[in-house]
Amino acid sequence: MIKLMDKIQITLMTVPLILIFLVLAAVSQMTIEDSLSTVERKLLSGTKASAKKSLKRETLTLSALPSPIGISHPDARGFPGTPLAHIVPQMESNSTPQFRISMIMIREDKKTAIINDKVVKEGDTIDSVKILKIQKDKILILDGKERIWVWIE
Repeated sequence: MIKLMDKIQITLMTVPLILIFLVLAAVSQMTIEDSLSTVERKLLSGTKASAKKSLKRETLTLSALPSPIGISHPDARGFPGTPLAHIVPQMESNSTPQFRISMIMIREDKKTAIINDKVVKEGDTIDSVKILKIQKDKILILDGKERIWVWIE
């Protein structure tokens, strides 16, 4: 029985060694192509000074690269060929001036706001538009005969 155990141990120790030997023999027979370009090979074989001499910058011009995700030209996917500026209605030049409300402050009976970097209160006029009412998040303005709510940004 002891002899059988010795044979098993010897076999277990020699099989991995034989496999390693076979793998090394197979790898030594393989040929691997060099994947470096000629410039890269020159850089690896030379010194730092020679590498700087052998390197010269080349401009690369690319013409029509294919999309990496396979999306065709936008027109081909059903997008309109007309620019959006022609589709969306434009504001008229005599329309309400644009107001940017930076801040609204309400204390007891005093209501003030900063509109287009100017401090205003109820009843003031800014850009020919009258400030009618100031609330915590919006301002009511009177532009001619039209009342318009302007919301804080």
